[in-house]
Amino acid sequence: MRVAASIRAPNVNVLVAAIDDNIAGFAIMRYGGDDAHLDLLAVAPPYRRAGLGRRLLAWLEKCAIVAGIFRVDLEVRAGNEAAQLFYKRIGYRTLASIPGYYQSIEAALRMGRDLSCGPPDQRHPESAIHLHPAFRPPLLRFQSFQAFQRFKSSKANFQRFKE
Repeated sequence: MRVAASIRAPNVNVLVAAIDDNIAGFAIMRYGGDDAHLDLLAVAPPYRRAGLGRRLLAWLEKCAIVAGIFRVDLEVRAGNEAAQLFYKRIGYRTLASIPGYYQSIEAALRMGRDLSCGPPDQRHPESAIHLHPAFRPPLLRFQSFQAFQRFKSSKANFQRFKE
C-alpha cells in the first residue's frame, strides 16, 4: 500500500528501470519544501553491482536539484552494511541512529547528502565505480509509474528484490 500511495502522491517520483522488458529496479523519492527523502531503492539481484542503483538515485537527485532542493535523507537498516557502503560511496553520510525504526525491533541509520557539493566522484575519486573496459551495460530505460503499477500487481515480482 505504501507504494500505491506514493504513485498517487503529487510530490513523489516513482522510477522503474527495465532491462529487456524485465523490471531490474525501482526507486521512490518524496520531495518537500527544503529537502527530499528516498523512501525506497531496490535492485533485483541479477542486476546488482552494475551501477543501476546509482543511476536510479542520480536521476531522482537531479529532479531534486531542478526543484531547488539540495538535501536528501534516507534510512537504512543498521545491519545492512552493503547498503550503507553503497550510500557512503556516493556521498551520503551517517547523521543519526534510530532504535526500533523497523517494526519497533531493528535500528536504522539516517543518512543524508548535500547535493550542492556536486557529484561525489569529483570530490572523492576513490568512490568512483571502476568497471572492466570490456563491460557493456545492458540497454536500460526508465519508465513512469504506469509500468510500476503493472509490476506491483504480482507479489512474486517483489520476491525478486529480496536478498
